[in-house]
Amino acid sequence: MAGPTQTISFRLTHDECAELDRLCGDLNVRRGDMVRSILKRHFGEQGVGMTERIERLETEIKRLQKHHARCIVLLLKVLGKWSTPDAVEAVRTELSH
Repeated sequence: MAGPTQTISFRLTHDECAELDRLCGDLNVRRGDMVRSILKRHFGEQGVGMTERIERLETEIKRLQKHHARCIVLLLKVLGKWSTPDAVEAVRTELSH
């Protein structure tokens, strides 16, 4: 952080604190960094590094979804004796819901 800073404090309920900690853990950031980022976004500034972290997570989610779909198609083909087109169509139909 550049420049002088001031310490602030506030109280959260147990559930709010648990949710904050979960978000921090998911993004691998400290509480203070998360709260500063939330405040900056609330007041119109871009959260420092938060957008990039979210984009990386979204990319990873898409990669895992594709892998998951491929695994299901393979299981349908090998164990269910489905044809490739039928397995692909079933997975597309079911996972699009």
